[in-house]
Order: sequence, then C-alpha cells, then structure tokens
Amino acid sequence: MTSWQHFLDRSQRLFTPNNRTFWFRLSFIAPLYFGLIALGYQMLGPEYVVQDDARQHVVWMQRFVDPQVFAGDAIANYYLAIAPPGYKGFYWILAQLGIEPLLTAKFLPLILALITTYFAYKLALKILPVHLCGFLTTLILNQQIWLDDELISATPRAFYYPLFTTFLYCVTQRALIPCLAIIALQGLFYAPVMLLSVAILSLRLLTWRQRWPRLTQDRSRYLFWFAGCSVAALVILFLLRSQGVGPTVTALQMRDLPEFGLHGRHEYFDVNPLYFLFQGRSGLNISWFPASILMGLALPFLAIGRFTQKMTPNVAVIYQSFAAALGLYILAHLLLFKLYYPSRYTYHSLRVILALAAGIALTILLEAGWSWMQHKRQTQAPFHRREQLLITFIGLLIAIELLVPALPPVFLAMEVWIEGQAPELYTFLAQQPRDTVVATLAPESDNLGAFAQRSTLMGHEFALALHPQFHRVVQQRIAALLDAQYSSDPAVVQQIIDQYSIDFFLVEHSAFTPEYLLSQDWLVNRSDTASVTKAIQQMRTKPTSLLFPKALTPCGIRSTQDWTLLETQCLSRFLATSPITDRSGRETDDPRAS
Repeated sequence: MTSWQHFLDRSQRLFTPNNRTFWFRLSFIAPLYFGLIALGYQMLGPEYVVQDDARQHVVWMQRFVDPQVFAGDAIANYYLAIAPPGYKGFYWILAQLGIEPLLTAKFLPLILALITTYFAYKLALKILPVHLCGFLTTLILNQQIWLDDELISATPRAFYYPLFTTFLYCVTQRALIPCLAIIALQGLFYAPVMLLSVAILSLRLLTWRQRWPRLTQDRSRYLFWFAGCSVAALVILFLLRSQGVGPTVTALQMRDLPEFGLHGRHEYFDVNPLYFLFQGRSGLNISWFPASILMGLALPFLAIGRFTQKMTPNVAVIYQSFAAALGLYILAHLLLFKLYYPSRYTYHSLRVILALAAGIALTILLEAGWSWMQHKRQTQAPFHRREQLLITFIGLLIAIELLVPALPPVFLAMEVWIEGQAPELYTFLAQQPRDTVVATLAPESDNLGAFAQRSTLMGHEFALALHPQFHRVVQQRIAALLDAQYSSDPAVVQQIIDQYSIDFFLVEHSAFTPEYLLSQDWLVNRSDTASVTKAIQQMRTKPTSLLFPKALTPCGIRSTQDWTLLETQCLSRFLATSPITDRSGRETDDPRAS
C-alpha cells in the first residue's frame, strides 16, 4: 500500500460522516473558539479595553443603570436618540436586570454568533442537503464575522448577521409568521437589513422562463411580499415618529461639507475611483480575507459532481439576495443620503451570501476531488508526482486558511480593540462627581466615557456631521476648545468654562505647535476652520502670550510626560490674576483692553 493510499484510508473516516450530529456539533467550534478568546481578552486582558465602535454606541447607555451618569450630556443625548429602538430597548431591559451595558457588550457577540451559526447551518441544508455543506458554510461565515469589527462591537450592526440569516432561512422554509417577526425586528434593530429583506421578497415575485423574467404563479410569494411590505411600512412609520435629532444631511449639503471629502470624518467624495467603488462608505466592500469566501463567486460556474443534482430550487435565494443587495447599493447612491450609506447594503450581506455560496461550492469541489481520489484508489492507479504535488498544495492552502485566521493576534487586531493608556487619569476622574465635564483636544477624549464614565466636551469619534442639528453643536464645541486652549484672553477662557460647566482641561504638552493641529484631520477637514487658523496664527506670531502653557504648573493636578490635567477652579483663580493682552499684543491691566 502506497503512502497516498494509506492517507485515503485514514482520512476517509473524517470525510464520510454525513450524519447531522457530527457536522452540526462541529459547526459550533468556530464561534465558540473566536468568541471565548475575545471574551477572555476583555475579561482577563488589559484593565482598560473597549471595542472601538462601542465607545460611540454602547457607553452612553450606562445612563440606564445610573441616570446621573452623562446626565445632560449632548453627546450621550445624540447617540441615544439615533439608537434604533429595538437595540436601545434590548440594553435597557438588561440594565433593569442589573447587567451594565459594557458587560452586555462583552457577552453579546458570542451569543449572536451562535444564533447566526445555527440558522446559517440550517439555511445551507435547505439549499444543499449535505451536512458537510452546513459545516463549511458556518466555518467560512464565522471567519468573516470574527475577523472584523462589526459583530464584536455589539452595536446595531452586530445584529445584522443573525437577523439576516434567520430571515433567509424563514423564506426557504416558507414560514410566514416567523418571517414577518424577523422583518419587524430588523427594522427595530438595524433598518437597512429590513429594506434588503423586502427587496429580496420583491425579487422572489419573478421567475425565469425561456431566458426572460416573468411574474411567478406561486401565490404564497405574493402573500409573503404583501405581508412583508406592510410590516416594513409600519416599522418605518414608527421609526420616523421616534426620530428626535432632526433631519439627516442631504446630498447637496454633503457635497459642501469637508467632513465628507477626502480625509474627512465621513470620507466619501473626492477619493480614488477604485476606492470609491470597492471600499469605504461608498464601496461594495467585498471581503477577500480569508480568501476561502471568494470561492462563492465560482458557484454559478460549477456543474460537476453528484451534489449539483442535489441542490434544491432554494439556491435561487443566493442570487436574489445578491441582486437585491446590489440594487439597493445602486439606489442608495442615486438617492444619497436618503437610504444611508450605500455600503450598508453590501458590506454585511455579501459576507453572508458569499459564505453560503462558498460553502456550497467547496462541498461540490471536495466531493469531486474525493471521487477522483477514490477512483484512483479503486483502480489501483498510481498517483503521479504532479498529482501528489497538487494534493499537497491544496492541503497547505486549506491549512493556511484554517490556521492563520484562527491566530489570536490576527483576529483580535482586526476587531479593533482600544486599550487605555492613561489608567491614572481614568481612576482619578472616576472618583469625581458624576456630572464632571472634561474638555480636551487629545485623543483621550474618545476614551473618557468608556474608562472613567465621565463626560467629554467633544472628541474625534463623536464629531459627526450626519444630522445638521447635532453638527452645529459639534462645530460650536470644537471652536470653543480651540479658543480656550490657544487664547491669550482670560475672559474668553473663563466664558467657555462657565458656558459648558467644564471641570477639567486635559492638555497635551505637544499641543502648542501648529503641527499638532495640522496633523488632526477631524480638526482641519471640517466646515469651520476659522478657529484652527486663528489658533495656528496665534502660536506662530505670539506663542508666549498663550495662557494654558503658563497654567500647567500652578493648576496641574495630574501630570505625565505627555499631558497635564488642569482643574478649572484653580484655572479661574489663575485667570483672574493674569494680565490681559490687547490687540497689539502688549500686556495691560485694563480689563477693557480686550
């Protein structure tokens, strides 16, 4: 017996099990592996760690546990207002049970992944009733959703995967009531997936006969479509009535706002054409790593092996989903910004669709390859050197596709975890009154809510321009921060302290050079740059007149090599005794000089 024949005999036990229990249980290894390592990293890793997007969407819901935290915080008010009602209600219910939002966010991704895995497995079997196909589909899908920062964020986007896979399963199962319930949940948790589901139901009204699309004669599909549209319409009406942040930005406004231009906070226009088409908020965002998902693109061209005859008519749901996603992607471009970002209809859905198609395609190819090797074994034909190299190469590719994405440094890095770099600062601020407000231009402004549960005046992560009403607040606060930190007039600084009830200023020691401001895109690429220009001019022409550098020593209550925390009570006393600079740059004691 040759070594290859021995290999076939030994590996046959692994390939041939086709019972539900074996492959079904094996499918849950991937979500448990990725999920438990991510959970362990949060629970047992750095003391201060949070997922990037959770800083925007989860932190503020701490108010559900303690109403005095972030009370009156404009940033918290905004994010709570734009949070989908189902998502917000979910966290509120758990908060009433004593489970804090950030703790919920640690466990939620694993739970959502397990639900996604269950329905993805069942969905794969509705298309190709081979349990190996269910396992491959869930494996590829879990690689996609764990090597990304969407599921792990526990934000509304994380609910996309279980809600979409469950919907597709209900459609192939022809389960009307569960399907309608899922559509309602989609709207309450993440509206773009609801629109995609309705588009899929619409495309299912068409069938291909003689190479032309015609209306189907299946009456149940009309029932699904009418009922689905009705539920979606009711949910949309509810969402419109519950929206409390004013209208969203229009396409014309987007064109005029630097925030939507190159290097802006919402980079969309003026980018490379290839980037515009395939990446960012405007692109298709087709995943390419791990590369096994790209096998889904080969499904329409595969017509080999006995498994192709086993595929059910439900395979059409793959093509309908892809067409619906692409159609909404194009429509979102044409109706910018009425349907939100175009990428929201392809970024998540293509991961599910292509994973499903890849699982089917790989099952067909593996079956064909296995049949070929079994035929060689039965006929006792020798494996030639080239054939052995081919099998070895394919085996290495499979090993790489399995092992590299499973390395914790790889997938944890792609999940975008933020580790706090100022534990002393977080500990001190957490001991301050719950209505404490910190003002800073430093990147730490994005972390104070998560790690200290104290309000920040404004930060890069929160400086959104999606709603003009909130955008005005953002602009005013950024201008106030710049005016305060780079002013030579004590009255201006004191007025800003009083206006926003600021308790502390966090000042980076490197902040007093023009390069510091020019390196921060969220300050430079925005609508109102007058305050930035003014600050830069002040530093270049009269740097010694700036008040904050002078106040670092007398009013700094916490300090490191990189930053100093100023107490505003001390700062107010310091300002009261500071000379005022007149328009010519000369110091004067006359308070009217400014």
